[in-house]
Amino acid sequence: DIGLSKAFYHQTPAAYELTGLEDIRKMIRPRKKFAHKGQLGTALLMGGSRGLMGAAILAARACLRSGAGKLICRIPACGLDLLQVAVPEAICSVDANQDFLANHPGKLGAYNAIGIGPGIGKENYTRDLLQQMLQVRDIPMVLDADALNIIAEEGWQEQIPRGSVITPHVGEFSRLFGTSGDHFERISRAREFSTRLGIFILVKGQNSYLSTPGGMGYFNSTGNPGMAKAGSGDVLTGMLTGLLAQKYSVDEACRISVFLHGMAGDMAKMEHSEFGVIASDLIEKIGFCYLKVFTI
Repeated sequence: DIGLSKAFYHQTPAAYELTGLEDIRKMIRPRKKFAHKGQLGTALLMGGSRGLMGAAILAARACLRSGAGKLICRIPACGLDLLQVAVPEAICSVDANQDFLANHPGKLGAYNAIGIGPGIGKENYTRDLLQQMLQVRDIPMVLDADALNIIAEEGWQEQIPRGSVITPHVGEFSRLFGTSGDHFERISRAREFSTRLGIFILVKGQNSYLSTPGGMGYFNSTGNPGMAKAGSGDVLTGMLTGLLAQKYSVDEACRISVFLHGMAGDMAKMEHSEFGVIASDLIEKIGFCYLKVFTI
């Protein structure tokens, strides 16, 4: 304590906050004793293509570990056996195309959240499908990976549904919104596009930054360099989709998922070192993160 006025601190508005454990503890809702899967949300995860089914599997496992009541995975036919073996708890909706997603999944009214992107590739039919999905306006949506790359290449930034979450790493952010000279400029640019497009932009990295449509920004306080591995972003996409399916607000889902994602990485680091952590390790620690939130 260096003698700053407590009254001044609490009365002074700030555009940025650091999310900590106490913030997350206030947001996470304990399960009701008689809860059933129908009350805990149904998620649709659209992912995978030939050679990239691992991304969809990671996202699916993370979605279920995050607490979603039910998960439907929309995948190409080539991934059916892989996903049913790797994630037996997920329900598979198989696209007619053998190698990549090409066809609309049909009626969407049963879903509480939609995640699109892990491992989908950039085939022309997949691009057409993504453009159709960008017309969805009444279901919370998470866009990541090749969904973001397609949007950047096609110039569809203005078509992203308001209230959606996009989760670019620094390279994807540059492709979407232009190159930034430094991280400070990148944060300012994220804030600008969040407010203009009405979307949540989660810029992944050390102290990941969440920019909200209202102009507020949140830095995350968990995570470590061991998480800089292929697949970590797919895990975050699954967690986000799972929390949105449980009817958390978009703001809460973003802050909770990125905090627990980083906490899982910190736990995995203690077991495997920063060198040895892989994305699957994060998924195995998600449940322990919930325990830690409620017990510390």
